[in-house]
Amino acid sequence: YAKNLFAEARLIFHFAVFIQPDYGKAYYNLGSTYEELKQIKTAIAYYKKAIDYGNVTALNNRGRLLIQNNCKEAKKLFQKAVLPENRKVRYALLTNQARAELCLNNYEKARDYLQAAIEIDDESVEAQCLLTVALQKMGDRSAAIAQISKCPNDPPPNLPELHRWSRQLTHQQLLAD
Repeated sequence: YAKNLFAEARLIFHFAVFIQPDYGKAYYNLGSTYEELKQIKTAIAYYKKAIDYGNVTALNNRGRLLIQNNCKEAKKLFQKAVLPENRKVRYALLTNQARAELCLNNYEKARDYLQAAIEIDDESVEAQCLLTVALQKMGDRSAAIAQISKCPNDPPPNLPELHRWSRQLTHQQLLAD
């Protein structure tokens, strides 16, 4: 997996599950591997098995994938999460909870999740950029304009919605000025 040999990794993780069917980490690894192989439905299924064994990172990843097609189901899943001690996973969960809320037009809740994520990691651009979107959608133009300065001009490629929202906000800002 670490060497991007996903087909081979998939076989190894399947073997691990065959040998030890209650090995939750192997189900998580299968989910991640299938996600890398762009087999999203299969990835979601394996993340679900990992969740059954208490894997919070799998819950986060499954929810993140569900947001693309079913925001309500993603929100329900995130509500089951107990925020872990691991700061990276906690940040990811809060940010993805905010994504689900944005998708459902619950902008105030999204803002609250994003502010909590930023308290954990104020250097990461994902929550900073998404907060810009939440503030803009809430109608707080001045706060959104101030917040956009914390978002890079070219958001990371794994965040396509930030590209769209960033361009939209910038365009609206130019029209309003």
